[in-house]
Amino acid sequence: AFVKAYLAEDGTPNVDTQTAYVLALWTNLVPAKQVAAVSARLAAKIAQNGNRMTTGFLGTRALLPALTGSGHHDLAVRLFQNRVFPSWGYEVVNGANSVWERWDSYTKEHGFDGASGKQNAGMNSFSHYAFGAVMEWAYRTLAGIDTDGPGYRRITIRPRPPSADSNPDVTPINWVRAHYDSIHGRIASAWQREAGRFSLDVTIPPNTTAKVWLPVAKTTGLTEGGKPLAKGGSIRGIAMQEGAVRVDVSAGTYHFEAPLAGP
Repeated sequence: AFVKAYLAEDGTPNVDTQTAYVLALWTNLVPAKQVAAVSARLAAKIAQNGNRMTTGFLGTRALLPALTGSGHHDLAVRLFQNRVFPSWGYEVVNGANSVWERWDSYTKEHGFDGASGKQNAGMNSFSHYAFGAVMEWAYRTLAGIDTDGPGYRRITIRPRPPSADSNPDVTPINWVRAHYDSIHGRIASAWQREAGRFSLDVTIPPNTTAKVWLPVAKTTGLTEGGKPLAKGGSIRGIAMQEGAVRVDVSAGTYHFEAPLAGP
């Protein structure tokens, strides 16, 4: 019914906005055979707007997950790192240490009143979920911390670094540290890409198991705790899956390292 009512024959929404594309992709309502073409159109729309979003309250939460999930992860990270209006970084440049209701809730040039002089700070939240929801993507995708089923009894650690040299505006993100205090205890993920190597430090709490995904294409040279990675003890399994190395582990603390492929 959605396809019939809202999508053209090529799968593109008949409402020509970034939000319409984003929500159609994010809710998996674009037919699978047309996802690549529709996501390419979304990426082009963002590029035509100077690599800036126009999604507003309804589309911003879903924007970065939709881009990552449809093959445009580097663009998602570029938007996350942006520093010009409208962006999370624009708020930071203007002094934010929380996420605001408006991208320009306060600016150095115009204070709380905005360029029009008519913004009302009394009706302006300075800790607002609509745009702050981006941290769900940051935890699940950049840091890679997620649950595999209810309650974090089974855990997924699958960080998604951007491609090297993928952001012409600023240095691409090359490290992330994050933790989540689950009902079972602290889950931690800290990755770094440096000097041709990828490292990942992981903490998995008691009475849980985890699947740890390393964004490398082979097990050659991969180590844990400074020793060649091998099944045994708390390492329950090793497999190549979806172009990455998947390591199944029990509770514990791990330090993985792997050489990165050359250009």
